[in-house]
Amino acid sequence: MGWLFRHKKQNSAQEPASQAYCCCAGLQGIGSRPEQQDAFAFGSLDKTPLHDGVFAVVADGMGGMEGGAYAGQTAVACLRDAFLETNGNVPVPELLEAAMRNADEVIYHGLLGMGGSTAVAAAVVQKQLWFAGVGDSFLYLRRNEELFRLNRAQNVAHDRYLESIRRGEVSRTAAEASSEPAALSQFLGIGGLTDIDISYQPFPLQDGDVLLLCSDGVAGVLTEEKLLSVLNGTDPQEMCNALERRICDEKHPYQDNYTAIILQCGVNQ
Repeated sequence: MGWLFRHKKQNSAQEPASQAYCCCAGLQGIGSRPEQQDAFAFGSLDKTPLHDGVFAVVADGMGGMEGGAYAGQTAVACLRDAFLETNGNVPVPELLEAAMRNADEVIYHGLLGMGGSTAVAAAVVQKQLWFAGVGDSFLYLRRNEELFRLNRAQNVAHDRYLESIRRGEVSRTAAEASSEPAALSQFLGIGGLTDIDISYQPFPLQDGDVLLLCSDGVAGVLTEEKLLSVLNGTDPQEMCNALERRICDEKHPYQDNYTAIILQCGVNQ
């Protein structure tokens, strides 16, 4: 299986790219924005020391800052290259953390701290999932007709909610009362990244599981109920096509760039 690395203006759905344990497909569209600032890549790790594996990453360059397209592409390139160049001696969580920190520094110096990107990355190795995220891109698991978000959003609202829990309080209302609840508290390019959401223990996958990595142009537009209905398909490419139809059906006047990767587990069984 070769690697797919995409950053383009046109809507596009890529063909499935794996016949290993996970079969993958990707989708990207520009929405109503003038520039595509999302980027993504996925591919096999079979030619690396991490045999029988698949890696996927979605990045969302920050449109409200400088160089969103550069930031998104750089984030994906740094994470992709870390896995393609690994010697196999570094545990996957450490590899993910080092790649995220490298991406942060490269983007920070490239844009002089004036731009950034979110990113969510997943590696499936020997039927186990490892993941890492910075910012508010999404990682979902569909299992047994249910949808679970596996990573956490790093934004003002979520951080304040966690702070309230640590104080012994439970109040989403207070957390969301900020003037900018969706403002990112962490992103690649911030410089000196302090918090990365990493799975330090492997998450065991089951045959039939479906993983969705996506930008907020997808999960910020479609409800979890609608996402689940799409992910109940039997083929990742068909699910990508259905996902795009769902997004287009919303007819959102300010539709953001949208990018998704779908991984279906157990395809070689």
